[in-house]
Amino acid sequence: MFKLERIIQIIFFLMWNLCYVTASFSDFINLLKIVDAEQEMLIDEIRIDCVQSISKPGVYTFKSDPRLPFSKCDITLEVPDETIAYVRPSERTCETTSSTNISNMCDRPMQEEQLYSGHHHFLFDASESVTIHVQITPIFRLGCAEWAKNVYSLSGHTIILENNLGSKYCMVQMPASLEITWINYETTNRKKPCCPDVFVASTDFAENPVGYSDSFNACEMRANQETYITRCEMTYIYFRQSAKHDKLIFRIKPRHKKHIDECIPVPEELEPSNFTCIKKPKPARNRSKLTFL
Repeated sequence: MFKLERIIQIIFFLMWNLCYVTASFSDFINLLKIVDAEQEMLIDEIRIDCVQSISKPGVYTFKSDPRLPFSKCDITLEVPDETIAYVRPSERTCETTSSTNISNMCDRPMQEEQLYSGHHHFLFDASESVTIHVQITPIFRLGCAEWAKNVYSLSGHTIILENNLGSKYCMVQMPASLEITWINYETTNRKKPCCPDVFVASTDFAENPVGYSDSFNACEMRANQETYITRCEMTYIYFRQSAKHDKLIFRIKPRHKKHIDECIPVPEELEPSNFTCIKKPKPARNRSKLTFL
């Protein structure tokens, strides 16, 4: 009798643990489903028709259909005010497309195009499959001598530094340890013969300079779109020799605090790179007014 009760207790204990493990496993599967669903929402892949308007970020895919009566497909991207859209074709699209305007995007740095507010058209043949990634960011505007303190209010935005004072050394103070991606330089000044340059300074908390980056020609920014990594406790971006209302456009990503190096000012006086007057490139004649279509 004692053995029978003992066996019953063991069976009950095993069944109870099995139920607990099954419930835990079920919770784990449900958690995975939630994560997958969140990732799907983040990717937001959407199937689009041959003629359609889109206005939200996401991954948009058109599957080729030779039966369509249209020889050309027209996808219209509506970019809201005070935002910039970044449009990037997928690697597969860049490998297979025969459309000139999409090929132009594939040939650009980072294989993307930046578009301001308004309506922008994508034209391509209905017989080819096309996938485009659309990212839309708010614009964060800064002027000379301003201080952008909160890195999290800058991340996910496109930053436009405007020389609102006409200062030869237009400068803005940024947070520490950043990954800066230069996007573009814009000017409406036709008289200034030189391209401005950009350089970055790293300082400690006492604003003692620890190092300067190399000078970067702003006129080459759109063609190169280089990335620069900053260190130390403070970052200063200088938009040097720019004209009034010139604009420097860039994005940032915050880096982990462990990437902040120990910043000890060197005894020698540090100087930024010498400014060299690089003549502005002459605009090409007979250039199409279309953005890239």
